Amino acid sequence: MEIFMEYQEFLDYIYQRHSGNVKLGLERMLSILEAMDSPNKKLKGIHLAGTNGKGSTAAMCEAISLQYGMKTGLNTSPHLVDYRERIRLNGKNIKLNELISTYKKWESVLKENEASFFEITTSMAFDIFHSNNIDNAIFEVGLGGRLDGTNPFESTVTVITTISYDHTKSLGNSIEKIAFEKAGIIKTNTPVVLGKIPAEATKVIRQRAKELNAPV
Repeated sequence: MEIFMEYQEFLDYIYQRHSGNVKLGLERMLSILEAMDSPNKKLKGIHLAGTNGKGSTAAMCEAISLQYGMKTGLNTSPHLVDYRERIRLNGKNIKLNELISTYKKWESVLKENEASFFEITTSMAFDIFHSNNIDNAIFEVGLGGRLDGTNPFESTVTVITTISYDHTKSLGNSIEKIAFEKAGIIKTNTPVVLGKIPAEATKVIRQRAKELNAPV
């Protein structure tokens, strides 16, 4: 019974940190991950961005990974019913005990950095996946890419599903500007997989990939 009370207290706190005014930036996230000994640098896996199709593509990647017998972690948003859907291990929602113990372990760090709802969730996913020796970590971008809390992930594959007009106040009012933000998750020498993307967006993404020697 106590664990359920702790879970409710956890939810109460993180929803207080859930602001409708999204402030993009990596300063807090990088500080938190450094305190955690940089689990984002110790994982292999897939980083997904895109206007639409991220969640379904992430779910397919998870299913394929599990089919091949890989220890798999999946971090997506939003959740449908249970917050724990956001952090999955081997096809199942994170266990309550592990979620709460991870939060308690890093509670002081998260509060000192005034972490947002998304930053709390994402940083805990990094730590949980590393602690479980995950073979394939799959992270879905929350908003944009370049300044998203998932972007410290040093992934081994980048996926950009689609590009269209969305969150224009944060990402820009043109396809090219939005594509630039999405392309911000591309890492050096890391393969890039593109979905059906407009030509003007593809040009921006390919240019960024070329700068980083990332094959498309």
